[in-house]
Amino acid sequence: MSVGGGSGVSTGGGAGRRGGGGGSARSTHITWLEAAITPPAAITAKEGDDTPVITEADQFRRMLHMNDWDPRPTFLYFHVEHGEGPAGDKSEEQCRVMDDETVARWSHLYTFVEVDIDKSNAKLLERFGAGNGPSFAIVNSDLEVMAQSPLLTTPKKVVSFLKTNLKSGFKDYWKNVEERISEQKTLLREAKALEKKKEFDRALTRLQEVASSNLKIAPHWEEAMRDMQRLQAKVNGR
Repeated sequence: MSVGGGSGVSTGGGAGRRGGGGGSARSTHITWLEAAITPPAAITAKEGDDTPVITEADQFRRMLHMNDWDPRPTFLYFHVEHGEGPAGDKSEEQCRVMDDETVARWSHLYTFVEVDIDKSNAKLLERFGAGNGPSFAIVNSDLEVMAQSPLLTTPKKVVSFLKTNLKSGFKDYWKNVEERISEQKTLLREAKALEKKKEFDRALTRLQEVASSNLKIAPHWEEAMRDMQRLQAKVNGR
């Protein structure tokens, strides 16, 4: 199931084993990447070879699908295969909790990685914040564990864990998120003003900019979606 330091597996539209599915009301899904945390390979530079040596830290970043260009924190879900005893049953219960629209919306502010406990090194699991059995950790780009949690039994608790630690542990990143939310609010206000002037096409352009964003945690996104659908129907009926 896990692919270690590989390219990862997107399960955004999957069957919901880890919160990738959902009913007809769902508009957002979690994209999961998979990993096994194993001891890094010993790599030494060869004489005369100017190729940069891949450090242990770099190897761990690759395992956890971290990229220099991606500012998002990494959310680790230490997972046990379903059906494998009590721990597997707990993982299955947790996966059902993760299958939630609001959780999925907040997941887009992180890189979500499912870590296969069975295929990972026990000491390294502990080093990266794993608890006893299925559990969670949030890791920054320096591989520091910023937060840990046992199982989170409701979607509300998952969202609280994600939001609280994003705001407290990644302040610069959260500031950027707040700026983007403010921009959405401005676009929505401009769209309403343009609609009053009967400049429907220009209003729709602004609403579409908000609606197409993967930042869906503020009420402005919901309102923009409703206004866009309503205004589109009005334009189509002209």
